[in-house]
Amino acid sequence: MNISCANYTLGTYELTVNLKVRMGPGTDYKAKAYSQLTTNGKAHATSGGVLKRGTKVTVSEIIRNGDDTWGKIPSGYIALNYGGKNYVNKAI
Repeated sequence: MNISCANYTLGTYELTVNLKVRMGPGTDYKAKAYSQLTTNGKAHATSGGVLKRGTKVTVSEIIRNGDDTWGKIPSGYIALNYGGKNYVNKAI
């Protein structure tokens, strides 16, 4: 487990930026369309299927892909840490 992955635990996170939801844990996976998100995901997304900054998500699995860390959420996968940048904060 790399350092970026070790910084994350399962649970609820708040997005610090707008994030694409992907089909799998990596940028080589296609981004999901708005219509492919869960009902709750749609309530917190732009019409392009991007989850809005401030959205709280439940991470049920943490996946390392190279040096990046991805989280599985009900709508798909989001980057928790990508390119050395953190995109979420643990929600209280």
